[in-house]
Amino acid sequence: MATEKKAELTSKQLITIIILIISFSIIILFFFMFDFGGVIDEESCRNSVIMKGTFSSLGKINPISLKCKTKDICLSMGGDCGGFKDAKKIIVNENSLTKEIVNLIYRCWWMMGEGKVDYSSSGCAICYKLRFDEQIQNNENLKEGIKYSEIYDYMINNKISEDNENYLYKFYKLNSVDAVRNKISETNNLDINKEIIDFSEEYVIVDSIYDKKNNPPVLVKFTAESLNQFNCDEFVTEA
Repeated sequence: MATEKKAELTSKQLITIIILIISFSIIILFFFMFDFGGVIDEESCRNSVIMKGTFSSLGKINPISLKCKTKDICLSMGGDCGGFKDAKKIIVNENSLTKEIVNLIYRCWWMMGEGKVDYSSSGCAICYKLRFDEQIQNNENLKEGIKYSEIYDYMINNKISEDNENYLYKFYKLNSVDAVRNKISETNNLDINKEIIDFSEEYVIVDSIYDKKNNPPVLVKFTAESLNQFNCDEFVTEA
């Protein structure tokens, strides 16, 4: 008799727990399905990505919509980036330019789930669109551009403060720029030892769901040819 009563109590507790879980899920769904004020920032983007991944087992009926928007960035030495009136301006100098690009790659990687979340079956995210002001373009030491490899040299020589790992290992789980170069060449058809970042061009930081494991966002020219390398059927970020 006591055993039956104990089993009954356990069943009631289980039902209560299930009801609480369902109720919590409904509240979370309500929060993410409605746009309160229309504000889309990096935090709301990451939250929606995590929720999208949490409900990914539902397949095509996944009720979560991503709240991610491409953000315009003007990297500047004091001037303006033409046509980017609403862009966020980040002031740089020769020494901090590469650092800021890496920081943006890191922010994109963080927003899109750090390579651990299936936020789309075939889509990619354009986290940032970058332009460089005329002072950067006309700078004597920068007017010829810089090699892509300088970004990855910075990654291996600088650590992320919160976990004491360098960016390169955090992103790729590799400790060699050459190994990363080979990986990027295979997945994105981009030779970082030969390609030059031309500061007169417009660039984007793209996160691809394709082969996402240890394949973090990449800075590429904002052209159809460059974006086609990512095997993206669509882009999940709002323009």
